[in-house]
Amino acid sequence: AGAAQRERPPAAAAQADHAGTRHARPDVSHVVDTESPVNAIVERGMLPDRCVSLPVSSCQGNSVMSSCRAGFGAKSRCGTRSSIASLMSLGSMTVGSHGEVHLGRYLLNGSSMAAAAGSDQEDLQGTAWTAYVSLVLTCLGSSILTVPWIMAQSGCVLGCSAIALPALLSTGTVRWLFYLADTSSSYSYQGIMNTYVGRIGDILTFLTLNVTIFLVSSSCCTIVSEVVPTLHADLSQRIVILIIFGICVAPAAAKTLVLLHKFVAFGFIACIALVGLIVGRAVAGGTVDSTATLVRMTDSFPWSVALSNACFGVEMSVLTVAAEMGPARRHRVIRSADLALLTCMALYCIAGLAAYAQYGVSVKPNILVSFGEDLWSKVAKILLVVVNLARVPVFTILQRDLSSTKSACVQRMHRESDRWFSRGVFGMTHVLASSLAGYLFASAGRALGVAGGTVGVAINIGLPAAAWVRGRCRGEVATDWTLDARLPLDALAVLSLLAIPAFLVLFSVSFTENFGKI
Repeated sequence: AGAAQRERPPAAAAQADHAGTRHARPDVSHVVDTESPVNAIVERGMLPDRCVSLPVSSCQGNSVMSSCRAGFGAKSRCGTRSSIASLMSLGSMTVGSHGEVHLGRYLLNGSSMAAAAGSDQEDLQGTAWTAYVSLVLTCLGSSILTVPWIMAQSGCVLGCSAIALPALLSTGTVRWLFYLADTSSSYSYQGIMNTYVGRIGDILTFLTLNVTIFLVSSSCCTIVSEVVPTLHADLSQRIVILIIFGICVAPAAAKTLVLLHKFVAFGFIACIALVGLIVGRAVAGGTVDSTATLVRMTDSFPWSVALSNACFGVEMSVLTVAAEMGPARRHRVIRSADLALLTCMALYCIAGLAAYAQYGVSVKPNILVSFGEDLWSKVAKILLVVVNLARVPVFTILQRDLSSTKSACVQRMHRESDRWFSRGVFGMTHVLASSLAGYLFASAGRALGVAGGTVGVAINIGLPAAAWVRGRCRGEVATDWTLDARLPLDALAVLSLLAIPAFLVLFSVSFTENFGKI
């Protein structure tokens, strides 16, 4: 039957394919076009190895079509050589050594694969640098507010530790996630959690990524207190507060929604916002005081850690962007993430020490406001607003690029105009929904910010570290690595696991002692 199928003229074969023959079982295991530009691109590493496998024995008539349609939303027919060519226009296709047909999910248009691969690689390279810039802006917009105050209340050594430790652990976390993504062949955070945790991976993904809303909205309270005299203002000032909250919180929350892969995340966000509002109001005694100063070291340390880890959502975006790139270029994204975190850490330490040396314990929480007279303080406040405003276009570009690959509805779009329209609709929906959620969280006061930041640090750092230790104990990871390559990650894993109970203890003591003041 296979020989007769190959001997038919191309026109007859194409006509039989379009007729939808149900009983034909073509043998496609021999179709390995080594000269195809698609396979050449895949072999050279220009396209990511992000694919699903379909056994050749299941290629019965249109059964492949049903699988393709379920996974990719494609509308082409599968059958003989001509239909294989049409599938190759939808995505990269190679035949594995075990007789499996690999259908890449990267490109979903009908243009030339070779030309599209080059243009998309250029777009991804630009998106990678966009993620890098957003990472820097997130650090500057979130953590720089409390740096000198932390040092003034806890001393230079503990203050620098509170700044350096989150950045170092966050850098190690990014490296772990890249390694786990490569070993598990799943280039999404949710896929990694499902691989190493099991069925509860979806729940852990939801809990972990939504911590970003707690962190950023809590830091936004400080920003708003610098711009608006009081939270208890008239209607016009409350509108200004809402706009500022939306500008600062929406990008990070939008990243959470995009990375969750699920439209139902909007409902989850709304539910958590309501619960957070109720609990925060109860803890704060019915009042919201975002300018309250907590001077104890037990509170300042986890608070600084919470703010420093507000960039976690951007790290997930960096992971997603790097996953879409080829292995040859992926190291550039990893290097850019390391550079952003470590550079900001150095700036925080230097600026914090300078402010502490100049003003001592009377230093203000905001480093930019601490230096200079009233005129320069006003300039510093404006600069803070500009930094957070700059995050909006950067995050928007990143969200637009990622939504095209993370939304199933966008993948089903065939015309370029439809895809661009759907990206815009999804982007606006993300921003509006996350702005509302962020405003509700910020209204709940600082208690949830400290709680969410501390618990979020434990989850974000603990899961990759636990997965690494588990793999090392079972001999599943880093078996062929040299000692100098294994030692840094092993040390970071031990440090991370030891830091988790320390974070939880510090938060428990802080929350107990300052229950009435938060």
